[in-house]
Amino acid sequence: MRLLNMLSVASSMVSAQYEFEDASFLVTTEATTTIEPPTDVQERRRKKKKKNKKKRVGAPEKERKYSNPKFRRQRNTKWNPRWEKNEYQKLEKIHNTGMLVDIFSEQYKRPMTKLSNRLETLRKMVKADSEECWANQASGENRNALQRYPATKQRIDRWTPKFDQVKEGLYNYFEKFAVTIRESFGKCDESAAFHYLNKLDYFRLKTYFRFCTDFPGSLPICNWVTKDSQGNPVSRSTHGSRPFKLIEHIKKYQKNNAAKHATKFGLKQFKG
Repeated sequence: MRLLNMLSVASSMVSAQYEFEDASFLVTTEATTTIEPPTDVQERRRKKKKKNKKKRVGAPEKERKYSNPKFRRQRNTKWNPRWEKNEYQKLEKIHNTGMLVDIFSEQYKRPMTKLSNRLETLRKMVKADSEECWANQASGENRNALQRYPATKQRIDRWTPKFDQVKEGLYNYFEKFAVTIRESFGKCDESAAFHYLNKLDYFRLKTYFRFCTDFPGSLPICNWVTKDSQGNPVSRSTHGSRPFKLIEHIKKYQKNNAAKHATKFGLKQFKG
């Protein structure tokens, strides 16, 4: 009788142990199923990229008027050495005589003088770099591989720099400047041409912004150029850092922004 009691007690203890283990297993299984899997990094990036792409839909093409592929693929079949020399001389005349500065009021004379000097520096750099590029192209293994001037007839452009009509004057100035950059490099270095056209796009929008701030509503482009990407008015104090989309990809590689990015995400910043 005593032996039977001991066996029954042992069997009840074993069954209780199995019940406890089964219950713990169920609890553990239930807990693991409620844990959400970690978010996929690539999926987050894809969604972010898609979101940013939606924001850019309908953005005015004026932001990248000259550095866009459509303009860069075009060619002036009349371009020749005399034409090129004549265009550089006209641009130099505009910068050195203050023709671009004179269309502004006294309030903007000083900042526009600085901007005009920067445009003259851009002209000199384009001329020097394009000359160097074609000089290197004419020597070594690439000799006579590319044709610099598509036309042999020495004709010139009859365009005369003047800003009596500001709308036409500014349009012609930046249009001729952009064509000069594009044709000077040709197919010798299209990457360098894109770089300088990007700069010209920025200076163009900066010029239009200042003119539209100086004379509000005087040009059709003023309604757009004086507002940021969200449609909010841009103040005079922030016109220098206006969020032009054409240089967003350049800004994120600048040292200040790179340092902020590294600090925010705990990354090591390369200091070269």
